[in-house]
Amino acid sequence: MRRAMLRQALAASACACAGLASAASTIPFKPEAAEGPSGGQWGWALLVCVAVLAALIVLARHPAVRRLIGAVPLNATVPTQGLQVVDSVRLTPQVRLVTVAFGDQVLLLSVSGQGATLVSSRPADKP
Repeated sequence: MRRAMLRQALAASACACAGLASAASTIPFKPEAAEGPSGGQWGWALLVCVAVLAALIVLARHPAVRRLIGAVPLNATVPTQGLQVVDSVRLTPQVRLVTVAFGDQVLLLSVSGQGATLVSSRPADKP
């Protein structure tokens, strides 16, 4: 009889241990597997990002879009027809005075790294 009771006690403790083990594997909020995208999903995400970036670059170079946002074309040149630099004098390493003949006017400009400022203008001499 003692053996039967011992067997029952061992069986009960084995069941209790098995219950604890199964309870430990079903802990709420415990992730069952690693969350997040897999390697293949990362590849697709990277491919989509590169495609979107390429589409934006192509779209930004389209003339209609550039006109819409007011951007200057990449190959824009300053029109120089009728424009002639008559003389130039350096005042400092950063500032120059430039005399420019433009149409029927002679302009005196102060040119620096920040831009150009009109100092004076007069009508051009008639030849």
